[in-house]
Amino acid sequence: YFIFLIYSNFICINFCNY
Repeated sequence: YFIFLIYSNFICINFCNY
């Protein structure tokens, strides 16, 4: 589950506007 969380966060950094 942790890998998915990290992967999702990485995608968000590239797509989402933090």
